[in-house]
Amino acid sequence: MKAIKYGVTREHIREVKVDLTDGKVYKFGSKSVKSSSGYSLKDLIIGSEGTLGVITEAVLRLYPRPKHALNAIIPFPTLDDAIESVPAILASGVVPTTVEYMGRKVLNLWEKYYDATFPIKKGDGFIILGIDSFTASDAEAQLAQALEAVKPFHALTAALLFAQLRDFSFCDESATGFTNRLRILAFAGTLFRCFCLALLFRDRDLPGW
Repeated sequence: MKAIKYGVTREHIREVKVDLTDGKVYKFGSKSVKSSSGYSLKDLIIGSEGTLGVITEAVLRLYPRPKHALNAIIPFPTLDDAIESVPAILASGVVPTTVEYMGRKVLNLWEKYYDATFPIKKGDGFIILGIDSFTASDAEAQLAQALEAVKPFHALTAALLFAQLRDFSFCDESATGFTNRLRILAFAGTLFRCFCLALLFRDRDLPGW
């Protein structure tokens, strides 16, 4: 869920060793930062997710871990308002780790699944915004900048789902202590992926479907 800032899986893998169906072991990629000779077979193997061969070794790119992070949810009157605010967030100069959108129906399903009530009552569209940084002041500034960018889209009061910050004055703290505050992120992401798969295969004639 952090592809916006850190990229997708292939961008974190420098080199792989893989056993192909012919029984031979091949090495694709390079430990160097730049390797652009020929086809990018490394990315092909990674994208195949195990269907073309078995990866036995991988050289990964490591990043220093930011010391401060937050996940905030921003409610909007409608889902369209929420979706339209995303380009404004990215254009504002903020580099979030995560930007996910969901509608009230997803929240209703979550409440039914966990037999709990989410504290945000207003809004039918929501943006889940993730930010991390090496300083608390920078993370706070990025959140404040993002909230300023979404004001033209009728954004309502944001709520923090999780934060390691000093100042919550620009957000509603009612959700910060919510017991299942992080589960909503994974649950919403799972629902979104299932929805995308349903759209992808809805017109396919698949055995057993």
